[in-house]
Amino acid sequence: MCLPSCGDGAPPCPLGRTCDAPLGACRAEADDCACTDGDTGTCARADDDGNACTGTRSCGANQRWTCDAASPAPELCTPTDIDEDCDGITNEDCPF
Repeated sequence: MCLPSCGDGAPPCPLGRTCDAPLGACRAEADDCACTDGDTGTCARADDDGNACTGTRSCGANQRWTCDAASPAPELCTPTDIDEDCDGITNEDCPF
């Protein structure tokens, strides 16, 4: 399986995989698990604080998954409803 479980009570991730705590799953360090052309699903990119931006994964070139999720980033403090740091709150650190 591409994403075995990890975390409390689960065995350590296999070599070449790392535990993505917000997802509760071992992911390939290079995000390159094999797939079938045309497959899609959900994916996420997380930061060290556990904030995770979600996106869509799709089976791309050479039958490898790609993920379009943004990486969590500092809030830009622009008048938008975009949650750049992916913590579920928009512009929480901004002066307005």
